Amino acid sequence: MAQAAAIAALDDAEFVQRSREANRTGLKQLADGFRAFGSHVRAVRRQFHLVQVPDGAKAFAFMQARARSSGRLEICPTHVRITVGTAAQNERCLTNLRRIWPQAPKPKQWN
Repeated sequence: MAQAAAIAALDDAEFVQRSREANRTGLKQLADGFRAFGSHVRAVRRQFHLVQVPDGAKAFAFMQARARSSGRLEICPTHVRITVGTAAQNERCLTNLRRIWPQAPKPKQWN
């Protein structure tokens, strides 16, 4: 039933447009926040960012413990993959990362 609803939503052009805009806004929110930390962010065009962090394993474990969608790349130990969420979820993500790196400046407020 959920799969049928998801397929039907793809035929709803207004829904698809709202979803794409929310994704673009969320990606910008996260990128701005990561850059405020002084972190390098790899530009992507989908639903996640590849973010440079001091310790990828530590960041991954910390985010997973807080139910945040993230990924760790064994071949890239200084980066984590952070998936875009709602504005509130993204803010919580940035707040949690500041707990790991308290020296990071607070990000600017988003509109």
